[in-house]
Amino acid sequence: MRGDLIDLNVPAWLVRFDPAESHGLEVIIETLRSDPEPGQRAFAAYLLRQAGPAAGAAIPALKAALNDKADIVRRAAASALRKVDPAVGK
Repeated sequence: MRGDLIDLNVPAWLVRFDPAESHGLEVIIETLRSDPEPGQRAFAAYLLRQAGPAAGAAIPALKAALNDKADIVRRAAASALRKVDPAVGK
């Protein structure tokens, strides 16, 4: 698990400095879509939430994560979706 968190640290910092940074977003989105660990998928959603509207490319993955089998992922995706796509909260 520790190695997985480190794997997301680099994309997280890239997105933190430039929320529209495409490579970092791609890695985070792929983690949300396919990581076997619910904690990692939830962390990916959290990182996308932090990027806000600049993470618009993640909207389809966030919507799909609303149906994740893990409650923690569903909640994180819903929270992220409200920040990434403000129209969702209206």
